[in-house]
Amino acid sequence: RDSLSAAYFPVVTTLRSYAFTGCRGLTSASFPALTAIGGSAFNACSSLTTLSFPAAITIEANAFQECISLEMAYFPSVEYISALAFRSCYNLATASFPAADFIMSSAFYNCSKFLSLYLLGSSVVSLNHVNVFSSTPISNNTTYTDGVHGSIFVPASLYDTYISRANWSAYSSRFVSV
Repeated sequence: RDSLSAAYFPVVTTLRSYAFTGCRGLTSASFPALTAIGGSAFNACSSLTTLSFPAAITIEANAFQECISLEMAYFPSVEYISALAFRSCYNLATASFPAADFIMSSAFYNCSKFLSLYLLGSSVVSLNHVNVFSSTPISNNTTYTDGVHGSIFVPASLYDTYISRANWSAYSSRFVSV
């Protein structure tokens, strides 16, 4: 498991749970046709830095947990982000989900460098719990010595809805309209 450095599967549409768990040498994963990323599929892939999942619609629980080298995540088609999907991705700084519909609890828990979330779709994303960003710079309950806090970028047309919506309102000071 430590010697695998790249995973490229152009026709795979579903990735089962634990498929690449613990592949510490894995640096890149590209699945152009994949629509479902199983639970813990890339859990503890500590060297993973490059992702390409253009067709993925769902990210299941713990799918990228402890991918500590991951700095950016862009999922153009993902609609559903499950609980703890990116838990403890300590270096994750930016994530973009233009098609997101739903984010489950603690999805970004303990992503200590998470500064920018882009939700630029045409509708407000549902947030099932206020703890989605616990222990991140986006959280209102986390103190950072350098005074830097994260931002959630949303379309100007949805800004007022986001800041007043249940669970999102807890992050009203973190929204930036674009």
